[in-house]
Amino acid sequence: MNKLMRQFVVFLLAVVLVSCGTQKRLTHAKQVVEQAKQIQASENQSLNTFTLDIEEKAEHSETDSIINNEYHIVLKKLDENLKKIEKKISLIELSMQDKSNFKKAAFNKQLARELAFVDSFNLSVNKRQEIYTLLREAIKMKAFSLVDLAAFFGSGKYRIPVDHFDKVRVFVEPIIDSMAAFSNKFKEVPHIARMVFVGYADAIGVKEGSELYNELAWFLKQEAPTKEKLNMVLSDLRAKELLAKTKTIMTGNVNKFSNYNHLKIGYSGYGLGEKLPFKSIKDYKEDDERRRIVLFYWCILPDKAFL
Repeated sequence: MNKLMRQFVVFLLAVVLVSCGTQKRLTHAKQVVEQAKQIQASENQSLNTFTLDIEEKAEHSETDSIINNEYHIVLKKLDENLKKIEKKISLIELSMQDKSNFKKAAFNKQLARELAFVDSFNLSVNKRQEIYTLLREAIKMKAFSLVDLAAFFGSGKYRIPVDHFDKVRVFVEPIIDSMAAFSNKFKEVPHIARMVFVGYADAIGVKEGSELYNELAWFLKQEAPTKEKLNMVLSDLRAKELLAKTKTIMTGNVNKFSNYNHLKIGYSGYGLGEKLPFKSIKDYKEDDERRRIVLFYWCILPDKAFL
């Protein structure tokens, strides 16, 4: 083989090797992108289902505005992450239209970073599925309970007597047990807990000049508050009273949570006054014990700071 022929053979080998490397990088990119698109489609479908389920819970008063908002914050963050992946997939697919972009010399750092980011998204699918499973089970769980005010408060009262504290404990501890079991089941997923009390009142006015009237007027800082405002503050005070007692009870049950030292627990209590508790009930009356209630909601949700 003469010198010219040897040079030609070397040139052909070099072309083949470069071509093989280019095709290998292009094939890998196609595989990564295709897998990411399938995962993204599946997770998008899950988010759409979650959104519909949460809206249904809200429609049936099975969640309150605070917890509902927490759900949507988590879903928004997950959706933003999927949109970020979608954008990177589009950039890679655009680069794939020109095979020369995958030659060694042209395979720039930016394209390599985008591909590595999408590949990382694919590799972390199992970890994200734990988050989606937590969300799915949290949404499906019946996580609210109706509090019969007569069991805890005296007539026309917004404070729970000391001798009724054990009644609150009997009511709250089974719920704490359920929350702890759920939290421990997903201990590998950073999550938060929320407990919310929402108070309601009937449409009967508080007798003017009575002790209760004067106390509620003092809270409102008004000399002649309306019936609606009086009932609003009464429902608010009862919700906050139950919340305070629940926080005390929780301190004695922290050992039930395997990750309590790292668990963020949010507590809220507020009143909605004469607003009707359940849309499904159509025959409420002004003086109706079904309106003199507190609804207790709770949930375990992924911590958005780790999504």
